[in-house]
Amino acid sequence: MFHVKHFKGFLVENAAKILMEAANSIGISLSKEQKEAFLLYLRILQDQNRITNIVANSETKDVIWKHFIDSIAMPPILQGLFAEKRQLSLLDIGTGGGFPGIPLKVLYPTISLSLMEATNKKVEFVREVVHKLSLDRVNIAWGRAEEFGQQVEYRGKYDVVVARALSELRILVELTLPFVKEQGIFIAYKGPKYNEELAMAAKAILTLGGEVQDIIESESTGAKRAFVIIRKIAETPAKYPRRPGIPEKRPL
Repeated sequence: MFHVKHFKGFLVENAAKILMEAANSIGISLSKEQKEAFLLYLRILQDQNRITNIVANSETKDVIWKHFIDSIAMPPILQGLFAEKRQLSLLDIGTGGGFPGIPLKVLYPTISLSLMEATNKKVEFVREVVHKLSLDRVNIAWGRAEEFGQQVEYRGKYDVVVARALSELRILVELTLPFVKEQGIFIAYKGPKYNEELAMAAKAILTLGGEVQDIIESESTGAKRAFVIIRKIAETPAKYPRRPGIPEKRPL
């Protein structure tokens, strides 16, 4: 087990206080092991960010609120899904520095997690985090969603797919819905302009076999957040996702 108290010069008490207060503010009580995992994650991220940008701002409060808490600040209906379905398979597309996938894995350790990222330096970073946090049942895929979405070992294999700060919704659904099992869900972490994106994405959602199940607004982290929940009700046509770059150039 990792021991964050051994990090020389690391203001662990202050970081721990910010973390616990932030988690409590959204109704989540972290165990000792979960607290230590988040603090170690913070330390690894801050160390790496001095060498190469993983996140724009690695100040302690910013990382805790904008990345850790934002990743896990899900509405109760989704918290219940993650807590109750012990063998839930989750794919995080465009994970970047591991968000929201790794914080969700720390909070709900029984889930089977896949992290997908196209940038090599970020893939290597999340590998380090997964190793140092001793997280089990985590798969890391280096490459583009358009390519993995056509591979049999990934296509239609996940109960839940998530994406945060990746792309506009009409592009995003082409990158995500091919991975979702029928009757599984895609959860898009969106900002306050989600209504505009949703209107433009209506055709794409229908074409790809999806249906908007719910939209839940939240301001629990101090910023406006909407969780757009899309249920996959039919198989995605085999030609989707199209080859890399096409969804962005010619959105459905």
